[in-house]
Amino acid sequence: MDTVKRFADEFDITYPLVSDGGSAIKKLYSGERINYLIDKTGTIRLIVRGVPDNRVIIDKIKALGLHK
Repeated sequence: MDTVKRFADEFDITYPLVSDGGSAIKKLYSGERINYLIDKTGTIRLIVRGVPDNRVIIDKIKALGLHK
């Protein structure tokens, strides 16, 4: 997905990003847009409902020590 790649490039993200492009997961579980940040151990570290402000998300990720 081009938007995911552009996002990763803009914010220098080197870890994997996953997108529910067809909304299949959203339809099955929530019916709304939800973003999850899951660390290497599988722990959910951040949940953001709705369309996130990218800068705010990156700042939160940095505050968690998960982004350079």
